[in-house]
Amino acid sequence: MPYTWNTAVNTAWATGNIPATSDFNRIENNELYLKQQQEQQATVLISGTVELATLAEVLIGTDTERAVTPEGVKSIFNGDNGNANHTDTITAGGTLIKNIPLDSAYFRQGIATFVDGSTTYTRGVMVFFTTTNTETLVHGTCLDDISSANEQLGGVWTRRVLGKITEGYVSSTFVSGYKATGNQYMSINEVYINGSNLQITYKNNYSADATLSCEVDWRVW
Repeated sequence: MPYTWNTAVNTAWATGNIPATSDFNRIENNELYLKQQQEQQATVLISGTVELATLAEVLIGTDTERAVTPEGVKSIFNGDNGNANHTDTITAGGTLIKNIPLDSAYFRQGIATFVDGSTTYTRGVMVFFTTTNTETLVHGTCLDDISSANEQLGGVWTRRVLGKITEGYVSSTFVSGYKATGNQYMSINEVYINGSNLQITYKNNYSADATLSCEVDWRVW
């Protein structure tokens, strides 16, 4: 049978002043109160029914009503990770986009290392990225003097300022991220999360075909 919630009943129960009349029968009104609580959605201010958030909703992080389970909390910290060895050949002046599939389309940031796989030298870069390509931050090796491969320094820079992640040597005397791709003429132009992929863009800045030798390790969350 449909019921109408009485404001007076609500006030009475909130204050504990339950009148001893048939209209305020303790058992009847307690049932009505519980039913009302079950039918309304719980918020940070109102008690009621709580719906559990899915893992996708937890990762999005914008829901103000659904509750997070321990599994949901774990999914945030676990994220996704992996590695890849890129050995593609890119035509003269060409660009190559590599998409690494992720477990979810809701990851928002990550970290990756790009290391020259053609040598035992520790040439490479560490990249901090988000879902916006221009926000990528980079730390890695730089070449200060192109006439001497031994003149390598450490440095930090940004995609926003440099316009790319690493440079490929063509004519400059200072190269940010020298040979992180395993080829001195190859640059890394983009690293960021694009939907459910970690997207990496390489470019061959030379006038002939060139081959990558780049080892990539990554983690997103």
